[in-house]
Amino acid sequence: MSRVIVVGRSREYDARMQALLGEDIATVMGAYLSFGAQIALDQLAGDDAEVALLGPFLSYEDASELVTALLRRFPDLGLVLVHENHAEIEEWVSELPFHSVLSPTADDETVLELLGEMRAWLIEAGDVDGEAPAYGAIPTQADAEPRLAVVTEESGLAELDEIDELDDVQEAAPIGDVQRLAEITTVSSEHGEDGRVIAVVSPKGGLGKTTVATNLAVGLARVAPLSVVVVDADVQFGDVATALALSPDHTLPDMVAGLAPRDTMVLKTFLTVHPAGFYVVCGSDDPAAGDRVSGEQVGHLVRQLAGIFRFVIVDTAPGLGEHALSVLDNASDAIVLCSMSVPSVRGLRQELATLAALDILPGQRHVVLNFADRVSGLTAKDVEATIGVPVDVAIPRSNAVALSTNRGVPLLGEGSRDPAAKALNQIVVRFDSAAAKKRGRAHRRVVVA
Repeated sequence: MSRVIVVGRSREYDARMQALLGEDIATVMGAYLSFGAQIALDQLAGDDAEVALLGPFLSYEDASELVTALLRRFPDLGLVLVHENHAEIEEWVSELPFHSVLSPTADDETVLELLGEMRAWLIEAGDVDGEAPAYGAIPTQADAEPRLAVVTEESGLAELDEIDELDDVQEAAPIGDVQRLAEITTVSSEHGEDGRVIAVVSPKGGLGKTTVATNLAVGLARVAPLSVVVVDADVQFGDVATALALSPDHTLPDMVAGLAPRDTMVLKTFLTVHPAGFYVVCGSDDPAAGDRVSGEQVGHLVRQLAGIFRFVIVDTAPGLGEHALSVLDNASDAIVLCSMSVPSVRGLRQELATLAALDILPGQRHVVLNFADRVSGLTAKDVEATIGVPVDVAIPRSNAVALSTNRGVPLLGEGSRDPAAKALNQIVVRFDSAAAKKRGRAHRRVVVA
C-alpha cells in the first residue's frame, strides 16, 4: 500500500523519502517524464495514493502535466510541491492546485509533520477512510484545512497568508545538506577542488570552435559522466544548441540573472541535459537578450560551474572581446584554433601575443590546427614558425564534420572512424589524466596527411 507518491529528478531525495516512509511510499523516476506524465505514472501500481510530493528539480511544464495526470487518476490527492526557489512559488501556486510547498532540504521531522497534517485534513474532508496513521513520532492534527505553507528547517511551517512577500522567506538549510543535494545531478570536481575551465578561442570566426567544444564535451563525458558542462559564451550568435540539436527551456541570460547567480541549486535546474551525459548552457536565440549579458556575469557563471563540475568547456565568440577575456581570466586551459590560411595564422600569432602581454594566457595551452590539408600552400612547420609555438593537434579537412554539425550529432557521438574523429579524440586525451600518462608529455610533431 503506497499512500505517498514521489515524482522528481533526484535519486538522493527519493532514497531519503524511501528510508523515512518505507512501504508507504512509491517513487517515479524523473527520467520517465521524457515520455510524458501519463507514461511516467503508469509505473505506479494501485489506486490508494493519498499525497504526492512533486520535485525536486521539476520544470513548471513537468509539474503542470503531472498535476493534471495525477488528479485524473487520484481525484482527492493532496499535492505538495518540493521546490527550493521561492521566487517562483507564487506563480506555481497561483496556477497549479498545490496544497503545500516543501523545501527539499527540510528535515525529516518537518516532512512527517506536513504529511501528517495533509493526511488528517483528507480524513476530515471525507476523502480518506480510517484513522490517520502515524508516519513517525509527530502526532497528526485534524482541526483545520492544511495550510498552504513554505517549509524551511528553522521556521518549520509558515502560512503563506502570514507572509507579506514571498521573497522574505529565508532558505535555512545547513550547508552540508545543500551540498549533498547538489551532488544529485552532477559529479563535483575531484578532491573538492574547482574543475578545469577549458576556453575554446580563435582570432576569427568559422574556425571550428563550436565543433571542437561540443566534441570535447562528448569525449570527456565518457571519462567523467555527468561531470562535464559546455557553455555557449558567444552571447549574440552562439550556436551550441544547434550543433547539439537541443531546444533549451533556459538559456545563458537566465543563468546570470535572478537567483541563479546566488543559488547553485537554482542554476542547475536551468541547465540543459544532453543524452551523451553532459550539461549545456545554451546561448539565447535573441541577440538583444544575449547582448545584455556582461563579461563579468559570464566570468561569475564560469566560476560557479567550476565549483560543481570537473570540466567546464566554454565556447567563446571570435576575437578577444569582453566575454572571451573574462572566460580566459578564469580558465585553466585554452584551446586556440587557426586554419591553414595566412590571415588565420597571423591572427593567432597576434592573439597569443596580446594574451601574453595582458598576462591572462592560461597555464595550459593547446594549439589546434583545423581544416588541415596539403593543398593550402602552407605546412604545419610554417604555422609553427609563424605563431612561435608547436601545433598540438591537426584536424584534417573532412566532409564528415560538416555533415555531423548539420545533423546536430557530434562526430565523436557517432563512433565515426573518420580521420577528423581521430584528431578530435586526441584533444580529449589531453584532458584525460590516465590517458595522458600513457601518452607522455613530450611534444609530437604534427603531420598533415
